[in-house]
Amino acid sequence: QKSGEDFYNQVNKVLKRSAKDMDKVILAGPGHEKNKVYNELSDDLKEKVFLQDTSVTGKTGLHEAIKRGALKKVVKSSRISEETQEVERFLDELREDGLVDYGEGVEELAELGAVKKLLVTAEKRRKNPEIPKMVERQGGDVIIVHTDHEAGERIENFGGLASFLRYRP
Repeated sequence: QKSGEDFYNQVNKVLKRSAKDMDKVILAGPGHEKNKVYNELSDDLKEKVFLQDTSVTGKTGLHEAIKRGALKKVVKSSRISEETQEVERFLDELREDGLVDYGEGVEELAELGAVKKLLVTAEKRRKNPEIPKMVERQGGDVIIVHTDHEAGERIENFGGLASFLRYRP
């Protein structure tokens, strides 16, 4: 091609059409072409795109991107985002005196069936696996929050347990 404009436009159209069905996109390849494609994307699409360098294109490049950890990085980023969102919701409810609780009192609330959603650090879950099991048996959701990011550290500071309640006993 004399210019890459047709190629960039084609990729952009495919991504726009498919964006509603995708959480994340890994844009991989050698050189600067992936950056040129990225720069042509809308801001909404850019939020979903993760760039990964490879030395070749095609299936070999795809395998190389996976070996270089592109999928792991995207999953970790997505996990951290989800955990942070839940912790922020908890903190908002706590500030407004909503139906939330934290720390050691959560165990008793779980026994009473009052916990709708439990945020628990991985370490707290290892030390006391009965609390999350109790919440799940009663139809509640359990989200494990890892302490490798700020939101996880905040839950750690709340004793490793935070909960959204169905009711306040």
